[in-house]
Order: sequence, then structure tokens, then C-alpha cells
Amino acid sequence: MNPYTVLNIEPECTDEQVKTAYHHLAKLYHPDRSGADTSDKMAELTEAYNLIKTEELRKKYDREHQNNSDFTLWSKLFGECNICKNFHKKPADKKYQKRGRNVTRTIRMSNEKLFQPGPITIKYVRKCLCYNCSGTGASSFRKCTHCNGIGKVRTVERKEDGLHDVILACNFCNGRGLEPQGKCTACNGSGFINKDVTLTFMHDGKQMDYTFVGKGHSGKNNGENGSVIIHLRGRKK
Repeated sequence: MNPYTVLNIEPECTDEQVKTAYHHLAKLYHPDRSGADTSDKMAELTEAYNLIKTEELRKKYDREHQNNSDFTLWSKLFGECNICKNFHKKPADKKYQKRGRNVTRTIRMSNEKLFQPGPITIKYVRKCLCYNCSGTGASSFRKCTHCNGIGKVRTVERKEDGLHDVILACNFCNGRGLEPQGKCTACNGSGFINKDVTLTFMHDGKQMDYTFVGKGHSGKNNGENGSVIIHLRGRKK
């Protein structure tokens, strides 16, 4: 179980961001708004929130799950609900996922410092998922009117041996089963906000290229985060 993925927030989040993301999703998937029985899903959301709602709890979780960061609860959380089916992660909907962009920096320094071990710090602006709308860009949702909240549509394709029924992800809701209603006021509907990030790493004096996977810009529609790529080079003469 990865509560960060469940709440769609970054591990570097604050207590307030965790609280905001939880309340937003709890309101979003409340049975009165979604039109379906989501009591089990609400329980899962609450469980995820209780795991990381304070900085102390987040540190404890991070220590205990360092090698389990890729496990996601979204499939459990929404897999059994027709309205929420495929909302975040289903193989059929990969075409809607978009990997976040990389952040690439070339750092110029003297040859003396280039081959000298020591800490190096860079600062950059990272595009992160909006904490207010969890990256959806919407202020609220309703059941998709084109797929009736299932996230899939049935159509007919002509092949060499005749006509075939096929099931595809709904193009109108990107396979989520939900249609956005209104723009999120925090990100103006983009689903992202800018965050100032400071990254410090130890240079061994030998390696000149470093890649930090997942530290780049956030992905869209549950896509992977980009990487931070750093090139260390001597000053141009």
C-alpha cells in the first residue's frame, strides 16, 4: 500500500497538503456526489490518510517501505467501483498517461573542483501535481455520460475476417468514468503547480553525469515522473 499514490501527493508534502488532498478526494468520491456505493473506497482513503497525516508518521512509513514505493492502492481503491474504475491506473488506459519532463542541468566548475569529492547543490522549479485537485485540474466530477461511469465503451471494428465487438477506453473521460466539472482554483485547471526544489548530492570526484529518477516534473494521468539529469563539466576557456 502506498498512501502517497492513493492520495496522489508527493512524498515531500506537508501536513496541510496531506489534509487538503484527503478532504478533496473524500468529497470527490462521497456516495452523494459520485452516485455509487463507495463506502469501501472511502475507508481505503481514510486508511491512507491515517498512515501519513503527520510528518512523524510519514518518516515512519518511509523508513518501513523504502523498497515498496511502487506499490499502488489505486487498483484496490477504485477497481471494484464502476464509476471510479480505471480512474488512475489500468493497462488499457496507458495511452492517456504522460511521463513528466526531465530537468537537465549542466554545471560548470574549475577543473580543481570538478575532480574534488564533495556535496553539490542545485535549485530548480519542479512542476508538481496540484495538492488541491490531486492533478485532475477539476473542482468536482460527475459520472461520465458517454460511458455511464464505466470508463469503457463498446464499439465495432472491421477486420479481415469480418466485424468484431471491441471494448475501448472512453475517449471523453480518458477511461476514468468521470467527467470534470469546473476548474480547480489552485492550478487554474492545469492540474500542476510550481514548486521550488533544492537537491543536494555527493560528488565522488570521478562520475561526471548523474541521474535522479523520479525527481523531475510530475507525470500526467498517473504517468511516471521525469528525472533530474546533471552534467558536471569544466569551465570553457
